[in-house]
Amino acid sequence: MDASQQAEAQLEQVVRERMEGASHDSVAVVVAMAGLLARVAFADRQYTEQEARRVRDELQLVLGFSERDVDAVCAALEQHIDTVGAGPIERYTDVLRGHLDVHMRADTVKVLVELAAADEEIAPAEESVIRATARSLWVDEALLEALIQRAHQLLRR
Repeated sequence: MDASQQAEAQLEQVVRERMEGASHDSVAVVVAMAGLLARVAFADRQYTEQEARRVRDELQLVLGFSERDVDAVCAALEQHIDTVGAGPIERYTDVLRGHLDVHMRADTVKVLVELAAADEEIAPAEESVIRATARSLWVDEALLEALIQRAHQLLRR
């Protein structure tokens, strides 16, 4: 097991503990979402305070975790941020393609774009990860371009 798989296993353990009684599939989706958030947030090798807040907000809103649950998952992500997203992106996107419809996959990409813009800049490395993720999630390219273009417009204001 390589370092990224070990980090992902530790993240999965924390998520499973916080989602007591949840199905394996539900846990896998949460781990995949958290993994993609980590991958985009750390793509430029910086995990800013703004990005950490955005990850926290997404975990709380999208997943409905309590503040304690979010704290635990964020701590696990922060501890292993450099390795959680280091493995093949398909480890996460395959899970999401299997469990999310086309609209939810598009929403996932939108969240990733917003995360990348959280620190007032979308770094080229972040955009590259988002593009690869969108392709792997089979998100329409025109939609992806619109999301990225809109984020850049908002950042220029």
